[in-house]
Order: sequence, then C-alpha cells, then structure tokens
Amino acid sequence: MLRLARDWAQSPAFDAILQRHAPETGYTYPMLRFGFDRMFSHWHIEAWKALIEQQAPALCREALLERWLDADIGTEQRAAWLDKPSRRLFLVTASTVPSASLQDAILPLILPFTVTVRPAHNLVALFEALRDDICRVAPILGARLSVSRCGRDDDALQAALREHDMVSVSGSDTTIAHYKSRCEALGMGMIAHGHKLSAIALTAGDFLDLDTQDYANIACDASVWDQTGCLSPKCLFIDASPDEAGAFAKKLCHHLDAIAAQLPEMPPNMQELSLRNTAIQMAVFDGASLYRGKVNHDLIILHPPHVPFEPVLIPRCLNIYLTPDPIASSTQLAPYGQALGTKKPLTDNQKTALSKSGYNYFPRLGAMQDPPLTWCHDGIGSLAPLLDQYP
Repeated sequence: MLRLARDWAQSPAFDAILQRHAPETGYTYPMLRFGFDRMFSHWHIEAWKALIEQQAPALCREALLERWLDADIGTEQRAAWLDKPSRRLFLVTASTVPSASLQDAILPLILPFTVTVRPAHNLVALFEALRDDICRVAPILGARLSVSRCGRDDDALQAALREHDMVSVSGSDTTIAHYKSRCEALGMGMIAHGHKLSAIALTAGDFLDLDTQDYANIACDASVWDQTGCLSPKCLFIDASPDEAGAFAKKLCHHLDAIAAQLPEMPPNMQELSLRNTAIQMAVFDGASLYRGKVNHDLIILHPPHVPFEPVLIPRCLNIYLTPDPIASSTQLAPYGQALGTKKPLTDNQKTALSKSGYNYFPRLGAMQDPPLTWCHDGIGSLAPLLDQYP
C-alpha cells in the first residue's frame, strides 16, 4: 500500500490513465488529479498504523503491524497470521468520487481478502486500467483485486454474488435495497453505506471573523468533485442578516471563480442544464436570490428567512439558509448528515448531538473533502464492519 502512494501515484503511467479516462468519469483531468493527490497524501505509515489500531486491533501485533501493508504478502499468509480463513469481498462503489472508490477497494486488501470491485458504469474503464497498472507495480497485490462488469443484469449479478463471501455496497437507497434483496435471497449479510449530505455552519461570531483564507477554503470545499460527493457541502447555515448574507455570497463567488481556474468543471450537457434551470426557477418563485460564478456553473442560492427547508441538490449549487442557530439548523439534513464544516472546533456535546442526525465528520473549513485515512465512514468505518462479519 505504501508503494502505491510512494511510486505508483506519481508515475507517468498513473497520470496517463487519469488523463485518458477523465472524460468518461464525468470529471476533468485537473479535478481527478487533485482528488487522487489529496487521497494519496494520507497514505503514509503513521496514518495506516493509526487506521489499523483504530479499526482492526486484531492486526496490532507489533512484529506484524507494518507487514500488513506489504504489497508482496499474499492472501494465504495474511490468513495464517490472523488464524482465520481467507474471504472474497464483492464491493459496489458509488458513482461519484473515483479516488474514494479506489481507496475503498484497496483498504480490505490489508486483510486476508480478495476484492471484486463493481464500479459505477462510468468508472469501469478507469478501474480496469488502474487495476492493470497495479498489477505492473505490485503484481501480488493486483492479483487480489478484480473488476466486475456485471452491470444491471440480475442473472449476472446473482452469479457474481454467489462467488463471494461478503458484500459491501455504497449507493442510493434504491441501490442498497436492490442488493439487500439479492443478498437475502442468497443468505448473505451486507454492509451498506448510503448517500449522505454535508453542510457548513457559521455562527455570528464565525461570520464576523471570516478572513480571505476562510472564503478560499469554503470555495474549495464547494468545488471539489463538482460538489457531487457525500462530503460536498450542499447547505450553508449562517447567522447573518439578508444583506450581510448577500454580501457574503457575492464575495464567495469571486473565490469560486479563482478555484475554477485551477479545477475546471465538466460542462453540463443540454439535458443537465434543462433540469438545472427548472430547479433554480422553482427556488426563485419561492423568493430566493441567485449569485452566479463567471467561470464554472457555480451558483449560490440565498433562501429568504422562514421558507420551508427544500435545498436545491444539483452540482455546483450552494444553498444558504439564515438562522440564529446554525449548528441546530444543520440537523435538518437528518438522517443523511455526513460532514459538518465549521470555522472553530465543535464541542464533544455538540458532536454527540449532531451524530443523531447522521453526522460523523467535523472538519475545519477547507478540509471537508480531505478526510484522513482514519475517518470512521458513516460512523461504522471501513475495516471494522468487515471484521465484524469475519468468522
């Protein structure tokens, strides 16, 4: 695993794969490169050890701790160390954030697992190319990873599931329900990670203390992955007057344009633009004010006070809601809360209360889409649920 971050991630071959497959993924090459670089920046020995200690304490025998990260150690040796049988994991990844999907596929390889990853259709070719190049750089590791093309064919899916011992699914409620029914028919358990939404909360004190770097950080949070990932802030709750919030939105648009020069969007097609315009027009009918960027299709919707909470959930659209209690108002995303970005750290009591709405990641501004390797995804983690189902 360390070899992938040290050698492979910076290789011309890896970069060529990203450039070649960017158009079909729905993201531009600079966006892909930026996202993967952020992910690999966390793949260092201290982070991997912390992850193992946090979520897989059974692996924490000192003499073996670093050997679990050795790409040249195969499944049989790992099973012998753990004194457990090897397992075959069928992994369904989400349609957004390719770097997170790759990390989800690599993490289980610490364990005595082989992994079959079933990416979203727009990511299949990218994952096949990445897997083939992993085989070049780390052949033993690569041999334990495969890519499925079973698609939406139920017979092919059922056949693929039968060849595995465990199933993990990231996706919409509909996707999770579909896989759950298939797993139940086969008597298999399933780990589910559903779609989530993230937000930013700015108290009155935070708002008054915002500096230029804070604006740049918020703009970055709202731009990475064209604001399609579960860690992308879709709502910003702020304790400010309508005029103050309008001035804030105008200033933020300038910073969104600056980020756009570094991270260009994948331009929406005509159908996407039509759906986007319809959603925006409905918000305008309800009295919302619009603030637009000039480079990407960045949009800020400032909702008037006391309107029903109905955020516009389209790419590159940040919904601003005025509220005297931004932290409490963020619970309106329940049960789909994921990350809540703030300028100042939250208290433990605040985090505990927010966790009841689904929130499980509480970063500072600018770090929302840069979670550490130890982030306990959905509050259950990455390795821990796999070990929970391990005999």
